Amino acid sequence: MQGGTYTFEVEVRKPPGARLGIDLALLTSPRQLFVVESVAPGGVVEAWNAQCRELHRVRPGDVIVRVNGIEDITTLAGELRAAEYLQMVVQRGPPAADDSAGPPAWQDNQDWRPWATRNAASPGFGPLGDPSGGRPAAPPPWPAFGG
Repeated sequence: MQGGTYTFEVEVRKPPGARLGIDLALLTSPRQLFVVESVAPGGVVEAWNAQCRELHRVRPGDVIVRVNGIEDITTLAGELRAAEYLQMVVQRGPPAADDSAGPPAWQDNQDWRPWATRNAASPGFGPLGDPSGGRPAAPPPWPAFGG
């Protein structure tokens, strides 16, 4: 851990037709980041979690920093959706003293936008909005990865 955060790598293979199995929120302040809202049953991330040490399991509140060397949020989103092999750099803040303390701190930020819905029947997702930093008036109806 450095500076109160822990960074680790997650390496998964997502065969054609498989679901990544994570719901993400787009955090837009101070910079755009994807934050894990939940890990869905049956996805490749859940399989990763089942075989690795507790410290390296993806969980709500984790931030996806980089995927396959990509940090640009729009390109990163496409990579999460389309790539068969994913090498993700994940960052986690310090654990709360009490796990029942409520939602992760990022959820208190008024600039976050729900990025993925729980609609597992819809494939893919839409564009991430204006790359110049403009924010949509309301969250768009984008489905979850691998849905």
